[in-house]
Amino acid sequence: MWRTTTISHLLMLLLSFLLAIVATSSSTTIRTSRLLNDQQQQQQQQQQQQQQQQQQQQQQQNGVAAASSTPPSTGITPPSYSDKAATARWLVHNTNWGTISTISSRGQTHGKPFSNIASFSDGPPGQSTGKLYFLRSALDASMIDIQHNDAVSFAVSEAQTGYCQGKDIDAEDPRCARLTLSGRLKVVASQDEIKIAKDAIFTKHPGMKGWYSDEKEDDAMGDHDFKFWKLELEEIWLVDFFGGPAIISPEAWNRGTDKEGVTAILPDSIASDSNYTQVGSESSSSSYRAIPDNYWLIMAVAFVGISTAAFVLGRSTTRRHSLNTDSSFQKLHKVNDLELEENCARTSTIVFN
Repeated sequence: MWRTTTISHLLMLLLSFLLAIVATSSSTTIRTSRLLNDQQQQQQQQQQQQQQQQQQQQQQQNGVAAASSTPPSTGITPPSYSDKAATARWLVHNTNWGTISTISSRGQTHGKPFSNIASFSDGPPGQSTGKLYFLRSALDASMIDIQHNDAVSFAVSEAQTGYCQGKDIDAEDPRCARLTLSGRLKVVASQDEIKIAKDAIFTKHPGMKGWYSDEKEDDAMGDHDFKFWKLELEEIWLVDFFGGPAIISPEAWNRGTDKEGVTAILPDSIASDSNYTQVGSESSSSSYRAIPDNYWLIMAVAFVGISTAAFVLGRSTTRRHSLNTDSSFQKLHKVNDLELEENCARTSTIVFN
């Protein structure tokens, strides 16, 4: 048994070392191919920019307003995936719509989940407040549900920024950040906060200005009864890398970073022009959520360590079991010898008597 266990562990160690060698060579190949791919992407992006500039010049010459087809976030550099709160705050500030889910109170869908598109804002550009504001009509299906149950979930995706498409990452890939905010949707009641909500919404959604009026009779949308709403957060759920979701605490969300001791949120830590880099620049040449080049080497080393620990533990356990077995046999022999001596003594006593 001990020999079989030793041989199996030695085979595991040998396999681990071979895997480490292969991983080391493959990581070098991957790194080289990534550099080549980055260079090709940069060249393609530069060519696209040149073509767009030429198209814009032609449109301007023809008197047509030039409209860029490239998303403004093509060269964006999000926060590090290791800082979950910063990523979540950045994602909210750099998107302006999402999917709101309620519990339906209507017709055949009563009691079932219902999802709807909702425009929102957490503040003017570069002035993230951490509070999500909405402008919704009382006739909207989601708002009808809210009157019966104000519990909602609101989801946004990094794919909305164009970042994931630029890195050829699918929206369902864990490296394409997705955020779900759960809580209660409440109407904004105070006039002071209505001013804040108006500033937040109308700077990002100027087309909504005609939907709302402080005086109901002046409402440009008639009796649609548009009101400002805010999401009171209860849970902040984020996936932005492999390893499962992160639940972000309200304290970290309010700070805008996982780092403790930070008392103020710097706008450029979550949303600022400094986060937008020119396409083809060094900071945009590689994905900040890319699998590390030495990923497989790290996994191989970890496997070697686990195998070694298992080998040592298995060997010590086998040896301990062997010692315990020998000790048990020795005790058993001693007991048998004592019993034999006692039986002989009793037999001698009976015979002599």
